[in-house]
Amino acid sequence: MKPVTYFLGIEIDQQSDGSVKIHQFAYTEKLLKKFGMSECRPCVTPIISSEKATDSDDTETHSVKFPYRSAVGALMHLMTGTRPDIAYAVSVVSRSMENPTRSDVTQVKRNFRYLRGTTSSRNTSGQ
Repeated sequence: MKPVTYFLGIEIDQQSDGSVKIHQFAYTEKLLKKFGMSECRPCVTPIISSEKATDSDDTETHSVKFPYRSAVGALMHLMTGTRPDIAYAVSVVSRSMENPTRSDVTQVKRNFRYLRGTTSSRNTSGQ
């Protein structure tokens, strides 16, 4: 019998020491490409500190040309599957689903930049 390597969108890797590693690298790459962030500059944290985030003008009311709901939903799916490290950042951006501002979109893009940084190093660290 062949071992399971993919189940419900989650990739499963059996390690040589007997441990099992789950990830969603293919899904993450697909998301980055879908939202135009596949070539973005990576960053080391998934969220901007609250002081910096509140400095921008959050009173703007014009609509933002970014698929915000779709992006936040995709991040939620990733968060609940294999990336609990982005849970707080996703909870913050999900508060503005109705009327996202430019700073909200920046926060979502920061999440994608963080994901870019963590998926591009997956093969170099032996994980």
